[in-house]
Amino acid sequence: EDPATLRELGDRVADAFHADGRLRDIRTTWRDPVPVLRPDFDAERGMQQGLSRQDFIRQLQMLSEGAVLGVFRENDELIPIRVRFPEIDREDAGELAQRMIWSPGRRGWIPVESVVTGISLEMENGRIERLDRERVLTVEANPLPGELASAAFARIRPVVEGMALPDGYRLEWGGEWESSTEAQSALFAGLPLGYIGMLVIVILLFGRARQPIVVWSVVPMSFIGITVGLISTGVPFSFMALLGAISLTGMLLKNSIVLVDEIDARIAAGTARFDALVGASISRARPVLLASVTTILGMAPLIFDAFFVSMAVTIMAGLAFATVLTLVAVPVIYMILFRIRLDETSETRAAATAGA
Repeated sequence: EDPATLRELGDRVADAFHADGRLRDIRTTWRDPVPVLRPDFDAERGMQQGLSRQDFIRQLQMLSEGAVLGVFRENDELIPIRVRFPEIDREDAGELAQRMIWSPGRRGWIPVESVVTGISLEMENGRIERLDRERVLTVEANPLPGELASAAFARIRPVVEGMALPDGYRLEWGGEWESSTEAQSALFAGLPLGYIGMLVIVILLFGRARQPIVVWSVVPMSFIGITVGLISTGVPFSFMALLGAISLTGMLLKNSIVLVDEIDARIAAGTARFDALVGASISRARPVLLASVTTILGMAPLIFDAFFVSMAVTIMAGLAFATVLTLVAVPVIYMILFRIRLDETSETRAAATAGA
């Protein structure tokens, strides 16, 4: 990759960031080019003066930042021993040609101009980054206060990806998007095992198949509430929202298990099936509502935090909608799966017994 081409592409991306108008702290990791003095060493003159190219480079280092001749060990720290000329011989770059350097071959001092054909002033990249031994230039920016990085990324991504790149160059996204993508990949790798474990526990808890179906039926329906909540608040479905949705699964299962177990317990005690369904729904309404309301109120302060707002909205909206589903949809699904009729009440049973 040509550094000049990389810098040109980086400037184009930076211009797109500036044109957006809602990004700040726009910068590149290569920084600005710096001026450097580049002597043109003449090997023939160097031989006449008894100076090799390596010796010349070492002497120039001593005329600038200094040459490292060794290290000094202090406990576990290695301190470089740097040798350089006095500051008076280094401060004026315009007199570099007249500076004296040591010639090992002549065992004496010679001027720099005696071994060079010229000294040119050039602009050079002060810093070049590499990733996997390839030159990489990173353009960075931050969103304005109050805006999520995910929202800024969704807005600027099509603009940047619409730029034409020369052959041999590619564009990759980093920053929060890269971190979020890696985190989601790691999360999804273990997510199926966790859900399978919860499903097995629910099946073992009831010992039958239909009750777990009723319990789990409310989980997918909760995404209706999550979708409505995120759309109405304008909050994106970010990684934190995904964590909130996963956390919500456990809360919904708990409420459903409490209700279904109460229905089974009443039926096992001899209560008519429809009466057991209605009575369990009424008796479990207060615990389910209180648990949901306290959780929603506990998440409310996070709405004002830019980092946790998506998780808070996901849990609050999903739990509020799913609570209604637990009290309404779960008894209906239970009634359908177990084929409970409306006439399966204590009065109907008593009338049937009296008629017999």
